[in-house]
Amino acid sequence: MKRISGLAIIVVFLAFSAFLLGVVTKRGSTAIDTAGSVDARPIDEHAGHGDRPQDSAATRSFKEANERLHQAMNINWSDKADADFIRLMIAHSEGAVAMARIELEQGSDPEAKALAEDVIRSRDAEILRMRIWLAQRQRAETLEGARPGN
Repeated sequence: MKRISGLAIIVVFLAFSAFLLGVVTKRGSTAIDTAGSVDARPIDEHAGHGDRPQDSAATRSFKEANERLHQAMNINWSDKADADFIRLMIAHSEGAVAMARIELEQGSDPEAKALAEDVIRSRDAEILRMRIWLAQRQRAETLEGARPGN
């Protein structure tokens, strides 16, 4: 019984902490920096296979973003779990940013827009961190391969 109540306290604490983190990090302004390495091309309203005539512009945009995400996730496998994980996560995070931008452009709910801003802010930072990690590993591998005797 003590174990269950202790676990419940931990779960409540984590949920409350996550809520507070969202409140503390939420900015009052809806302006965000959209510069970065993410595919920021305008969404082609005529793109996407299987569009239905009744699909809204937002739905067509989300379908195209989803298609781009799945194409980007189709990486050339390196047989290195760490590098493949990072490359997949970059593509995944860039897809999340693209969807968040669609929400900002076409959504109407202030809370959903605030969540989209949070997604962009956090994922852009994650993408940068992952790109730096990947570049450092690739540089180290290049230097390792350039050593005499290799």
